[in-house]
Amino acid sequence: MRELFSSWRWCIRLGAALTFVAILGASCGGDDDEPELSPHEAVEQLHAALLAPDDLPGTGWTVAGNDDFLSPENLAPDSACDPLRSWFAMFPEEPIARAQRSLEGDPGPDVEIELMAFRNTEMAADILAAARELTGEEIAACFTETLKRLRLDSTVKVTLSAATAAAPRGGIAYADDRDFATRGSRVIAHAEKYTWTQSNIFITVDVISVGLDTTELVTTVLQRVSDSVDEVLGAD
Repeated sequence: MRELFSSWRWCIRLGAALTFVAILGASCGGDDDEPELSPHEAVEQLHAALLAPDDLPGTGWTVAGNDDFLSPENLAPDSACDPLRSWFAMFPEEPIARAQRSLEGDPGPDVEIELMAFRNTEMAADILAAARELTGEEIAACFTETLKRLRLDSTVKVTLSAATAAAPRGGIAYADDRDFATRGSRVIAHAEKYTWTQSNIFITVDVISVGLDTTELVTTVLQRVSDSVDEVLGAD
């Protein structure tokens, strides 16, 4: 299992990046009374809010990458990805700052955290609310087509699944199972995405695993990310 997970890790990670737009349902958003992150401090503060290996439960965690951001160009040109491209297009403006970090266990699971600060709280909440029109089936179809184009020698099947926790702040939880098979090798990865806002910060957390119980990890990461964002915001 260790060797299979290692060889397919880049595909599984790409899935986490693609499902940045995998937001299913509606969110309550952040509290209007929370302080906002200002543009002059946003880049530094967002990076300060990212978790480090020591913040995760257990041992063997390392930082696998920083600031590896997704753009619509990463999506397959097929019509299956049109709903996700439309979601990107509705962004009224670029975020004032972004920060991303990938952390990996040995041999798994993987944790991905991305934070985006927008000009104000209302903008962050509106972007999340606009995702109500996306369905899990649309997201899974786009992810499948994109991976097929990148790994032509493989078969890929994405099936909607159940998340193990609720998202913070009344946010959104999404989960799927990703079945990769090629030349006699097969990996089934379970992926969970949690999305929410705190003030003018739009937050996504992914946890991806193969054959592991990540319930404790998910619960811990969600709480610590939320607390860390509160700390940089100066929220009580």
